Amino acid sequence: MKKLALTATFLLLIGCLTVDAATAPESCEYKILLKAQNFASFTQGCKLFWELVESVALDHGVKVKKVEKTYPNREICFIDTHDFALYKKGFMLRSRSEEILRKKQLRTGADAEMTLKFRASDFESTTIAPVNASENFSNEISFEKDRVVKAFEPTSVFSVSSTVYQPGDLPTSLDEMLKFYPGMSRAGFHGSASLGLVNNIFITEKRLRLGEFKFDGVKAKSIFSVWYKKDQTAPLIGEFSFKVDLKPKNPAETIRNLEKIDSFFSDLVKRGKLFVAIGQTKTGMIYRQKRK
Repeated sequence: MKKLALTATFLLLIGCLTVDAATAPESCEYKILLKAQNFASFTQGCKLFWELVESVALDHGVKVKKVEKTYPNREICFIDTHDFALYKKGFMLRSRSEEILRKKQLRTGADAEMTLKFRASDFESTTIAPVNASENFSNEISFEKDRVVKAFEPTSVFSVSSTVYQPGDLPTSLDEMLKFYPGMSRAGFHGSASLGLVNNIFITEKRLRLGEFKFDGVKAKSIFSVWYKKDQTAPLIGEFSFKVDLKPKNPAETIRNLEKIDSFFSDLVKRGKLFVAIGQTKTGMIYRQKRK
């Protein structure tokens, strides 16, 4: 959290509002990192943790609808300078696609998306992060609150992200990045410094949905996500998550529901300690891997 506080101070030095003003996060995603050894069998690992989820939900009066759905695998990579200049200031540049080709430079498929995200410990900092994409690209900006696990206790972080669809060739330098995200120059990111794969890692992501929740008037879809280094069979990290819309018709009712959701989530973390991995995000795991 110290790093997130420092990035908030850094953003205040930028000196201007750079994203569309928002008064509150649009959604809240609850995330639990799960130990890799739980997923020697992907499907069985998901179902084992899901049994605990259903038990905790029953104790909290949360309705569960079983829905088993698989998704196509995705390839994911993170791009940064050699010394992780983006990440050190709270930014993450990520690409996702069914296939990412690497020849002289990284090229994505027709289904690809590239996302620039900024994370902070307070929501206000996200409203001044210069993540807006160029008007030349089709993009979407979203503000989100995440409930993550730190030292087996839920804590909140906030983010703003801007996603560019069908980016084609991914940027190989800070100046090339500015063609997609010109506002980043105001944050001090410019010049010929090279951008490349973080720790030279491509990720293959497997996903599985086993059910949906209904917290009184609030519905939430859950998802399991397990990451593997490309062409490897041993899992790197797993995650269970579900997302709640924070733009309801009845704000007072949503506040009551969020209290119920937080209680359910906290109990799930407490009772799932044998499954829970140390760390807050999958992205952080990639940055902590040793370079090869």
